[in-house]
Amino acid sequence: MGGYQNTIGTSSTLSAIVSGDSNNIGNFADRAVITGGLNNTIQNQADESFIGAGNDNNIEVSGNNSAIIAGQLNDIVGADFAFVGTGTNNDIASGADKSAIVGGNVNKINGGISGFIGSGNNNIITAGNSNAILIVTGK
Repeated sequence: MGGYQNTIGTSSTLSAIVSGDSNNIGNFADRAVITGGLNNTIQNQADESFIGAGNDNNIEVSGNNSAIIAGQLNDIVGADFAFVGTGTNNDIASGADKSAIVGGNVNKINGGISGFIGSGNNNIITAGNSNAILIVTGK
């Protein structure tokens, strides 16, 4: 394992930072993993969460079983079982459990459970359960 200035907080049992620079896993974030990138953070008590790579991605307090695969400036704010695939400035808010943003830029799921944004830019789901935004393109 390598990296530079990576930190794992107190009592984060079985957590790991594989590589990268200035990545952080907070306190009591059990079985959390960051594989690489720059300035990525899994905050306190975000158990079993994962950040693959990218920079300035953040899984906030109690975002259990959530994942950000890559990209930059993506945030999961306390939502459980949430997923951001890649892109820039995508956000899943607290309480938007089981929601996913696959890709794109500046997409937001601000409420409801099981929201889904496939791709695109500046898409917002504000409330309700099982809402979806699908961007279909092709020839």
